[in-house]
Amino acid sequence: MTSQPVPAYSDNDAVNDIHVLLTSPLGQDGALEAIAEILARTGRPMTAGRDIEVSTAETSLGWPVVRAVSAGTAVTIRQDPAGPGLRVEITTAPGQVDSDLAVTLDSRPLVPAW
Repeated sequence: MTSQPVPAYSDNDAVNDIHVLLTSPLGQDGALEAIAEILARTGRPMTAGRDIEVSTAETSLGWPVVRAVSAGTAVTIRQDPAGPGLRVEITTAPGQVDSDLAVTLDSRPLVPAW
């Protein structure tokens, strides 16, 4: 007797099961454990989500500035003062691990020039 491969448990299946669980009239007792079991069935590792805070402002010249901050990494997008283009600035907290940051441009990873 040959064992058949178990069909993958899709993200859509997981979302549907979580929805059913959370809207069930049976209550929420054990909901966190049940959700963890549902997510484990997808076969993908769970990772902690990071809060991302985004704000907009204007410079003294009235140009827009966008800033996104998450766990010590800040991304600022503004008008380049030397021309018509945009300037994107990324700063990281001291001691931040490089592997925690991935930067791409047009789907290509950017590599430091040094």
